[in-house]
Amino acid sequence: MQLTRLKHGVDNSNYFIKLGKSKFIVKFYSKFGFKKVLEINKAVKHLVDEGILAYKNILSFPFLWPISINKYIEGGHLEYGSISANNVSEIMQQVAKINSSDVNFVSDKIIEKSYLIGLIDKCKEFEHIKLVEDCFNNIDFKYLEKLSVGLVHGDISHTNILFENNRLMGILDFDHLSKTYLLTELVRIIAFFGFDENDKLSANFIELIQKEYSKHRTLTKIDQNNLLNHLKVVIITMILETYFYVEVVKKVSTSVFLNSTYNHSYTRWYKKLDQILKSKELEFINNSF
Repeated sequence: MQLTRLKHGVDNSNYFIKLGKSKFIVKFYSKFGFKKVLEINKAVKHLVDEGILAYKNILSFPFLWPISINKYIEGGHLEYGSISANNVSEIMQQVAKINSSDVNFVSDKIIEKSYLIGLIDKCKEFEHIKLVEDCFNNIDFKYLEKLSVGLVHGDISHTNILFENNRLMGILDFDHLSKTYLLTELVRIIAFFGFDENDKLSANFIELIQKEYSKHRTLTKIDQNNLLNHLKVVIITMILETYFYVEVVKKVSTSVFLNSTYNHSYTRWYKKLDQILKSKELEFINNSF
């Protein structure tokens, strides 16, 4: 038997197990109850039946923590900044399918202005909090009331997609699956993939992401008109949450950013926000569908 702990990820512990010719991923959920794990796996099964390239759950059971054993998907992660136009096309087709699914999933994760106000207050020691707070105060959060709500994966990033021979093999880690603003899915993908290997903003690639998504799912006019605002809100959220858990309550070790180039520190997220605020190339972003 071969047992290897996987280094990617923050919330849960994942192990690769090989028994003869059979390969599995064993996940230990340290932050979820068993009922939540069963709910996630049931929803993922529904998505697989709809044609989503997701993992197949073999078995789940309670122990010290809930445990899931999933079928291993062959493939590897793309190098940061190496994603191609064809890769984007395959990813966005799958994401649009998830966002269009009618799977019955009850967990909600809605961004609220009051939540961010609380985080800002708790992150006053962050050296760039003034810029973050100014950006926050310049956004009219009433737009959130009008956004479309539906099913989102919630964590599409380099660590959660697998490719082999430049072909998409599977989407991983549905732990953040929820009913929330559909626009959140798209802007998170832009936040991760709209920058090159040096974390420099790529307006052309952001436009490509938008266009490939719109081929499979059309955004409402309200969603289109608020894309840039929502991109700022989501990155502000990631800056504040990362800083809060690393520096304030210290529930996340800085080692997770050192061990994997894919995991983003609050400093890295801040640099992305700063580029977005200064860029004159993103005027197209609300009108490119």
